[in-house]
Amino acid sequence: MSSGPRPGLLACSQARISSRKASSAGVKLRSIRAAHLSPDRAPSACVADNPAVQPKQDTPLRSRTRLAAEPSPAARAVLEKTFGLNDFRPGQADVVAATEAGADVLFVAPTGSGKSIAYWVPGIAGGGLTLVVSPLIALMVDQVARLNQLSVRAECLHSQIPAAARAAITARAAAGELRFLYLAPERIGAPGFVDTLRRLDVGRFVVDEAHCISNWGHDFRPDYRRIGDAIAACGRPPVGAFTATATPRVRHDIASSLGLREPVERVTGFV
Repeated sequence: MSSGPRPGLLACSQARISSRKASSAGVKLRSIRAAHLSPDRAPSACVADNPAVQPKQDTPLRSRTRLAAEPSPAARAVLEKTFGLNDFRPGQADVVAATEAGADVLFVAPTGSGKSIAYWVPGIAGGGLTLVVSPLIALMVDQVARLNQLSVRAECLHSQIPAAARAAITARAAAGELRFLYLAPERIGAPGFVDTLRRLDVGRFVVDEAHCISNWGHDFRPDYRRIGDAIAACGRPPVGAFTATATPRVRHDIASSLGLREPVERVTGFV
């Protein structure tokens, strides 16, 4: 890791200050800090239909029913040494193993259940760059800060970061200096940004709050519909969709819209 302050990290810190002025973001950040090593949010950044109670049953998606292996020894070492945890929570091990095997995944679990751990662990253990699309700046900044505190190199790209700082962050990502690069969905539609993604060696592509892509959600985000272009520009790496709120209809829409290929689907923690 390079010494001295980095433009991207300083910009992320400034964004943290301005973002927390919003009361709704403040509520979400307090929820993150209360969760056990899980920066998942409450309430969700977007709300799909019938979010209060979700069924445990898998949808009839064409999904893989068997996994190639359990999480690797390297993944378990990251869980213990980096995050100080002895074992995975329900659903996490399957998602980590599937990600390590190069499969697409769709993980639906309640806020605070550790969905981020399920893509952080393989991202750290496997090396390379994990690109994460996240819809809320305050939460994105908080996750980047958490990873940096753990000596994991991460940055974020969003509208509150100056152009010069964004260019420096992109250069670091292209040079292989980052493990995680978070970006706001509107960045995908910025002129020339998809071409920028083609210069990155992306090993995994993560879509957080994935229900925002669905037309069946109450707060559908049009910018999320451009994610397919970003995935293609990155060379179509394994894709992970993560959300706390998705009915069977929304899960189908997520898988279809993102072009998930026989995803390993796990829905846990709801009654």
